[in-house]
Parts: sequence; structure tokens; C-alpha cells
Amino acid sequence: MRTWMMLGLLGCTGKEAVDTSGDTSAVDWASLDVTAAGPFQVGHTVVEHTYTAFDGDAPRTITVNVWYPTDDDGGFDAEYVLGVDEDAIADAAPAAPIHDSGYPVHLYSHGFRAFGGDAAPTMRHFASHGWVAVAPDHVGNLITDHVDPLYTAHYIHKLRDLQESLDVAEGLALAGPVDTSAVLLSGHSFGASYSTWGAAGAAFDQVAQSCADESFYAGGCTDAELAAFTSGALDDDRVAAIVPLAGSVREAFFGTTGYASVEAPVLKMAGTEDNPESAQAEWENTPDVSMVYVMLEGGCHLSFTTGACTTLDREVALEVVRSYTLAFGRKHILGDGTHDSLLDASEQPWPEAVTQAR
Repeated sequence: MRTWMMLGLLGCTGKEAVDTSGDTSAVDWASLDVTAAGPFQVGHTVVEHTYTAFDGDAPRTITVNVWYPTDDDGGFDAEYVLGVDEDAIADAAPAAPIHDSGYPVHLYSHGFRAFGGDAAPTMRHFASHGWVAVAPDHVGNLITDHVDPLYTAHYIHKLRDLQESLDVAEGLALAGPVDTSAVLLSGHSFGASYSTWGAAGAAFDQVAQSCADESFYAGGCTDAELAAFTSGALDDDRVAAIVPLAGSVREAFFGTTGYASVEAPVLKMAGTEDNPESAQAEWENTPDVSMVYVMLEGGCHLSFTTGACTTLDREVALEVVRSYTLAFGRKHILGDGTHDSLLDASEQPWPEAVTQAR
């Protein structure tokens, strides 16, 4: 029998209330409310993918989670590294894209000792609005297989996993093309402070020194690892906007200057109960980066994934995170300015979400 150890965190409230009785093929996506579930149910599939991350590295096999819109209203529950999700349907039939260029893409990088499905509430939200949402399981740093100390090559693997996951998404046989030409990338914790910034082009200004003085968990770097870090091949031009969630400064890689290389717009979200000083430092160290900065009053580390936090109501936290993230994605991936007042901080509808913008 399948069990869900995290049922109370990822989907305990049952199916989201959406109307699937109409014809979703003619949905006007720009009229959809970002705070509410979209008109689609959510399908989920897992793809196993093998690749080589850099010269001299061994072949690496990852699993890639994919959520997508469906008109199906029943089937087997989706399964993740940890547990099942009764709000997503495993291998459901995909609904046709409602955007002219195909399905827009939201890519996600999980945090330290976590898994790709830990942000399922937000990934389902995007899929219900007609997006394809993609999250690799970063093998070697999962809740089920973490190696301590974390080996240095994993910092290369993490960014390469994201690149390969976009290639996997582009090759999916859905009901239309998956548009990976410009994607939204979010990440939580380690996936925020390292993955989002690194993939968006933060310069590895400190990495040579960190390799030399063994600042990483497992010590220094091999020549091949240092070459990979400094090759310029770890960022991805397809990443058009980033959403770091509960991240912190990663000076061992980027120093204090590397962040300035990022030209993509940023939606940074942090919590008052989760090292707010580091979040503030990241804001202050990037004065020339276009950024929306949301501080969740009472937000803790998990407020941004499962919502599990004793200092902030779960439903409030998840509503804020998925609403801001979808509004940001619609603006910077789809060119939709419907929610500019939310993103420029002139409208702040949640008292728990204190917003600044520049």
C-alpha cells in the first residue's frame, strides 16, 4: 500500500475547486486570476534521464518531475521521491496548450536534502493555469540519498540538472510544443541562493579561491571541477526570470560581486523567521539588479514549499507564494502586465507580505 508521509504538507485539503465542465481549449489565460486555481486539473509524469555533466565526470542519471494541464478528472495519484499527491493525476492525458507559442515553462530547483516534489502546491498551481512545471530530483542531495559532506561536483551537477531538465521538457510528447526559449526558474533554499543565481548568470568570482582554501563541504576542487565552474557553461540563456525562495548569500561561489552579472529580473521571497538578515544582505548587495522583494511576516523556511510553519498560516503562505510567482512569470515570460500593481509594490493585498521593488 502506498503511504504519504507528507500528506498534511503537500495536499491535505483535497482537490482544488476548479470548474472543468466547460471547453478549456478556448481559455483566455490573461483573464485568469493568479490567486485562484486555473481551469485545468493537473497531470504529473516522471522522466528518467542520463547525461554527463562535465568532461571527466561519470554518467549521471536523474529523474525529472513534470506537471502539466489536463482535462482528466480522475486516475492514479502522482508519486514523488517521498509519498504521493492526491491533487495530481499520474500520466494523465495532456490538455492542449492555451498559449500561442505552446506551454510556457516554470523550472524549479529544490533545496538541501529535499526533492523535486516538495514545491508541489506551486507547481500544481502553474499547471492548472496551462503551464508545464518541471523539477529535477537532484540525485546525491535528496532527502533519501544525501551524501555528507556534499561532494564538490554536486554544485556543477545541480546547475547541469536544470539545463538537462529543460531539454527533457522540450522533448516531451504532450498535446503541443513546450516553449523553453524563455523560462521562469524558481528555487528553494540551496536551490534559491545557488541554483537560481548561478543559472541566471551570476559570475563565479570567488570559486577559484574557495577551491584553493577548501571552502566547500568536501574540501577543494579537482582541475576538471574548477574548469567546469569557470567555463561559462553553467548558466542558461533560456532562464529569463528567477524566483529565489528562502535563499541566503553564497559568497563561496559568487563573492559579493558575482551577483551583479545577473541581468534577469528577480522575485526574491524571504521570511521574518528564516534568517532575514541574510535576505536583506542579498537585497543590499545587488542594487543594480531589477528585483521585487517580498518579506513574509511570520514566514519560516518551509513557508515557501509545503507551507509547514507554526508562525504563519499555511494557506496564507502558499497563496502569497504561488500568486506572486505566477504574476511574475506571466509578466516576464508572457509579457502580461495585468498584475504590475502587485509587482511594483503599489498594491499589497496581503498584510503578511511586505513588498519592495526597484
